[in-house]
Amino acid sequence: MIASLSRGSLLDEVLHGGYNEQQLAAYVSWVNSQLKRKLGLQPIGDLRRDLQDGVVLVQLIEIVAGEVLQGVYTPSLNKEESRKNVEEVLKFISSRNIRMPRISAKDIVDGNLKSIMRIILALAAHFKPSASQRAAALGGRSLTRGNTTHNPLSTVALAQGAAAALASARLDASLPIRFARINRYASVYKLVSHVRLWVFFQSLLLHGSLPEDEQDVSLTLEPVNTEQQLVGFSLLDLFRELLLCKQEIRNLQAVKEAQQQRLCTQEASILQMKQELLRASMTKDELNIHHVGNTFRIKNLICLLYVAGKQKDVGQKDRLLQQFKHKLEESQKLQCVLVLLCQQAEEVQLLRDALRSLRNNFRDHDPQHHTLDTLEQGIVSLIDRLHVVHTHRVSHLQTNVLSCQSQNGSPSSTKILYFTGKSPTPSMINIPKRLGEVTLKDVKEAVDREGNYRYHFKALDPEFGTVKEEVFLDGAIVPGWEGKIVAWLEEDHGDER
Repeated sequence: MIASLSRGSLLDEVLHGGYNEQQLAAYVSWVNSQLKRKLGLQPIGDLRRDLQDGVVLVQLIEIVAGEVLQGVYTPSLNKEESRKNVEEVLKFISSRNIRMPRISAKDIVDGNLKSIMRIILALAAHFKPSASQRAAALGGRSLTRGNTTHNPLSTVALAQGAAAALASARLDASLPIRFARINRYASVYKLVSHVRLWVFFQSLLLHGSLPEDEQDVSLTLEPVNTEQQLVGFSLLDLFRELLLCKQEIRNLQAVKEAQQQRLCTQEASILQMKQELLRASMTKDELNIHHVGNTFRIKNLICLLYVAGKQKDVGQKDRLLQQFKHKLEESQKLQCVLVLLCQQAEEVQLLRDALRSLRNNFRDHDPQHHTLDTLEQGIVSLIDRLHVVHTHRVSHLQTNVLSCQSQNGSPSSTKILYFTGKSPTPSMINIPKRLGEVTLKDVKEAVDREGNYRYHFKALDPEFGTVKEEVFLDGAIVPGWEGKIVAWLEEDHGDER
């Protein structure tokens, strides 16, 4: 028996679903034996081709069940009529609660040999149970081997065992995997036992003898008929379904293990991604904290720069005021000197007039004339020196006044402080024009930015105080603020003003 299993002839046939000539001949023989019971019916020769139209199946039902089916086409002229004949047969089998695997009419019409054999087997098992009974009686006979006895199983017992094994396999497939693992080794043991029984039973049905390792057993059997062979083939079908169920269970188990492995890998990947996300969120929070701190420091620096600029402006104004005070004092002193000089000039003129009148009182050749001439020359020299001093001081005064006027006036260039976008840090440029002469066109050329911008300038309104004034025309004068121009540039997106 072990040598027979090693060749794998039976296992290959069961696993791959092949049917040998003896099986097909047994089915054809049984169908022809039933058709002979009614006169006028032709026997079949090909199980696949002759039963496609469903007419032979209808005739079998009339013979074994004794009922005539209505609405059938005898003979059928096309596939549609054949399909309707097969559907009527399947309806009859369903109405009688005949146990049979699910079969469609298309399988029979297309010539599916397995489906055709299942229908024949179901009809034989339901309406011809005598074959099973005779097979059971055949199995009751004894087989002798030397001094030992060997009691082979009957066909009914083998069928019951195969059906029980198939039901056990289906139950294992429906149970959870942990129960299937427990029963795996027991199922393998049952599988080997049933294979051995099948080898024994196949030898009895096909050859009338035992396998190779039991050739010495004396066997006395009755001739094997067709119905017994059908029962044997039904057992082979059951065993083949059992093996397929086992194989499917193993495949499902492998798929489940692969899915569990994949699930574990995905869970590990998800956990790693969560950790990376947590680290990224922590890094983002730290960056936000640094950003807030930098923004606060920038604002403080801007305030300090603004205060320092104000203080610088105040210091410059204080110095200018001191210079103005000094110039004013000098001008006041100069005015006093001028007044004194004017008074002295008037006194000198009076003195000269007095000398001229005194000269007139003397005679022409009086020696006092020489004294008067010397005195007059001294007076003229003194007047010339006073005139030179006066001229120098007047020119110095005019120079100081002009310098005061130039310092008091507007500078020759103007600073522009402008903000762009949302940046809190301003930019600064210089325009070589005095405040009050700078136009919007000059500001645009100095800024030199691509795109359309709207220009707002800081100005002093007599009613509202400090305001932002928008300038549209290029030739318009830009307003100033404390000796400079403060501007904001906003990008124009084409909105209506």
